[in-house]
Amino acid sequence: MFPVRYFQMPLMEFETEEFLSWQIFKESCLFTECRQCFHISRERSSSLHDCRAPHISQLINRIRRSKKLLVLDLDHTLINDDSDEVVPVTRPYLRRFLTSVYKHYNLAIWSASSMKRIKRVLKELALDKDQRFRFSFLVCHKAMRSVKKGGKCVTTKPLAVIWENFCRWSAKNTIIIDDKGENFLRNPREGLKIKRFECERRDRELRKLSVYLRKISKYRDFRVLNHKKWKNCY
Repeated sequence: MFPVRYFQMPLMEFETEEFLSWQIFKESCLFTECRQCFHISRERSSSLHDCRAPHISQLINRIRRSKKLLVLDLDHTLINDDSDEVVPVTRPYLRRFLTSVYKHYNLAIWSASSMKRIKRVLKELALDKDQRFRFSFLVCHKAMRSVKKGGKCVTTKPLAVIWENFCRWSAKNTIIIDDKGENFLRNPREGLKIKRFECERRDRELRKLSVYLRKISKYRDFRVLNHKKWKNCY
């Protein structure tokens, strides 16, 4: 076990890999002194370097212990980068949506693009510096896995990739939003499909979705919910 003095270290963003492992352990275990939990978390944090780079980014912002996890897709869910615009087109109500749900959830981005592009898009849209909300971490296409559906192989976003590295989250307190239903094949109960965004100015999906996410944030266990009927709550 770590001496007591280790549990008194200030929470901050460390720049070295040595302290990054400590931060992951500290955040995921809630300072528990359970020997078994410590060993499990130490193994997860020591292996995080391999799966984190380039699959999962380092902790960009502090994880809030009491909040659930909201994983958001990027393309055609929050933005559209297919137009001729210099920067991607943001979905209507995007900033208002992120500000609203941030009060109840830790936010993460999981995109089917590269980590470099994810960071570039967030920077171009100034979504990485907005003080009203923060993203805890990012996940890129290299963390996606293939499954067979109807004789074809399709890529999915298995939430186990996240759960294996952050033991505070599970099917009980995680929800993932995407415009492609096949991304939920490994986590059908945790997935919520949103309408594909094609730069419609009158799109109201995020406005409606924020209402639903606020309501379900009060549930202790998301497994009792059916996200397919999310629009019925609006």
